Amino acid sequence: MAKKQKRDISKHGYSVPVMALRLWGPHLTANFICLAIVLTAAAMKIKAPPFLAIIGVILFILYWWFMSSPVWTWGSKDANRVSFGYIKKDLLKGVKVGFLMSAPIFILDIFLILGKLYIFPYNLMATYKLVNPNIITFANFIETSVYFSEISWGELIGICSLTLVTPLIISLYYVLGYKDINPIDLAIYKRK
Repeated sequence: MAKKQKRDISKHGYSVPVMALRLWGPHLTANFICLAIVLTAAAMKIKAPPFLAIIGVILFILYWWFMSSPVWTWGSKDANRVSFGYIKKDLLKGVKVGFLMSAPIFILDIFLILGKLYIFPYNLMATYKLVNPNIITFANFIETSVYFSEISWGELIGICSLTLVTPLIISLYYVLGYKDINPIDLAIYKRK
């Protein structure tokens, strides 16, 4: 009976499902911190749109600060593995990881749409915002009604399309890591 060989991660890297699962740690940590900021802002009764916009930008940057580092590192290491011939070049790996990591949120989007069609009896908008505190202020700008039944289809599609931000940015950071472009270095250091 042949022994099962272990996959050498240093040579072959992580598979797409493992990468998506490994992103849940930073995702949950960032969302917990974002939720704490949102609840603090709600407790302080901050309702002015300029302040909410500033809070939204802060939440967005904070969330992606947690998520970008591992994805950029994976892209950088995969570029090295490709140059040594251990793996094949796959710049869409970031897109795959992003969509797989966002799958639960996409399922929640489907339930929101089913709720709007009156097929699903529950209003999940509060749950959606609780699960996505990093985009809650942007969702509140899109949503104009307090009641779920009064939300227009355009508002609902706008809110559901916010879910696409995660796969897009994960794929962007993977490609930046693959090409060894560090956005933080570009922002901090001057070029000569």
